[in-house]
Amino acid sequence: MGSRHTDRVDRSLLKSELARLRKGRGIGRPGLLATLGPLLPDILDVSPGTAEEEARTRLLTLLNGEVSGLPGDLRLLVQAAFGITSGHPLLHE
Repeated sequence: MGSRHTDRVDRSLLKSELARLRKGRGIGRPGLLATLGPLLPDILDVSPGTAEEEARTRLLTLLNGEVSGLPGDLRLLVQAAFGITSGHPLLHE
């Protein structure tokens, strides 16, 4: 999941999809699956039949993995932008 797809994706489209996820409640929004664009479901290996919490967990894992190398203040900034809070179980992993 995640980095294995980065060499094959349309970076502009992915940037647009991620920007859309930052609006409102971020990844905590209801109906998360319906707001994912065409790239993220493939990257996350989810389909319309995937449980929303499973999709959210996969997205959270992906985002936290991608920001793990950032300095703490920048990591928190990105997590805040996507609505990732300490209430998400994977935030502290």
